[in-house]
Amino acid sequence: MYSATQHAQIFGATYIRHLTGSPILTIGKDTWTRQDVAAMGITQTVACGNLSAIAKSLGVRSLQDMFDRTSPYSFTEYRAGVATLFVLFAAFKSRDLDPRQWYQGKSEAATIVTFESLKHREAKARERERRDERKRARSKRQKDHRRAVQAFVGDTATR
Repeated sequence: MYSATQHAQIFGATYIRHLTGSPILTIGKDTWTRQDVAAMGITQTVACGNLSAIAKSLGVRSLQDMFDRTSPYSFTEYRAGVATLFVLFAAFKSRDLDPRQWYQGKSEAATIVTFESLKHREAKARERERRDERKRARSKRQKDHRRAVQAFVGDTATR
């Protein structure tokens, strides 16, 4: 693989420092530079950023912590697609963790077929919850309105 440090005089020290020193993927204390992720076969830099943001919001301390504490269901609420999952799997592989074990969980009953079907199923469940919540709120507003009208009509009828 080509290394930009071979031609540091041409590219300049600032560019070389940015290329080799700035992490593009950060999961807790574990970081990967552009060259590290390129060596793992990752070309999806946006997915690296998404995964870094997800890891930060989940509050994981390291890749091992993410492996132990999360599951594919953890990613359904975030901006994570198949490319983000690919980056996560490559990161797992780079630290000798088994992505299949993480994805399928501890029991065969919990096996997920595809990540996209999981995301779709979870999105439908959230939509059902929102619909039910709107229905309950609408029903409560109608009952409150009827009580208020009844109280007003009953109050004016006794005058």
